[in-house]
Amino acid sequence: MLSVRAMSNEPTQIEGPPAIIELPGGESITVPLPPGEVPAYAVLPALRALVDAMMQRVKNASAERGETITCRAGCGACCRQYVPISDMEARALAALVEGMPEDRQARVRARFAEAEARLREAGMWDRLTRGGRVLAREHTELVVNYFHLGIPCPFLEDEACSIHPDRPLICREYLVVSPETHCAKLERTKIKRLAAPQTSTALHVMDAAHNLENYNVFPLVAVLDWLRRHPDEPERRTAEAWINHFGLAMQARFGDSVEMVTGPPPGASEEW
Repeated sequence: MLSVRAMSNEPTQIEGPPAIIELPGGESITVPLPPGEVPAYAVLPALRALVDAMMQRVKNASAERGETITCRAGCGACCRQYVPISDMEARALAALVEGMPEDRQARVRARFAEAEARLREAGMWDRLTRGGRVLAREHTELVVNYFHLGIPCPFLEDEACSIHPDRPLICREYLVVSPETHCAKLERTKIKRLAAPQTSTALHVMDAAHNLENYNVFPLVAVLDWLRRHPDEPERRTAEAWINHFGLAMQARFGDSVEMVTGPPPGASEEW
């Protein structure tokens, strides 16, 4: 289980004192945390660092097996897949858009609008944006139908991620060692995805607060719409409390440790 402890002997920085986040397997990383009580999305930089550290272990193990990761800038196939987003990541992405220069912001907002129009035309928008869990029985059909619409992520530019340092956790966890042509056609039985900790799903559990059965999932392309319809000020806690809450969410989702999985977590099928 994940845990966090502050390094009280270090001087306080503007962004708050550094903290040690202990990873499954006995390793740890040191990250700065924001001071005071903050919304959950304020700790996303720490969670990104955590996921990056865990994925580095996945990459190292893959290299030891002699595998070559085929993901690269210029191959945007996965950027046309259904990307499930949590409320906390939605707020961070919306803030990112809001802080862009006016001309770039206009282009990105236009892509969001185009994605919405395409999904409305296909009759998929209402289902995708109503929130709630996506159950196993509808997940595969939804993912396949979404992909065949060919809707690019609004942040995709020149077939590369234009917000790579701030990309969602699920994007960080997606690496393949199979030819990119399989991804381009969504040939799911031929895509060889690296075994990775599905830490991104814990964010949805965090959103549910005290009711672990009541969390929302919606696609990245609906982020701006979601925030327009949910403008309420998010809950605030200390950064240490949010990190520990993330650890509890991981435990609720996976058990006592972070499992390395290629498919859906035990008992969850392909449910979000």
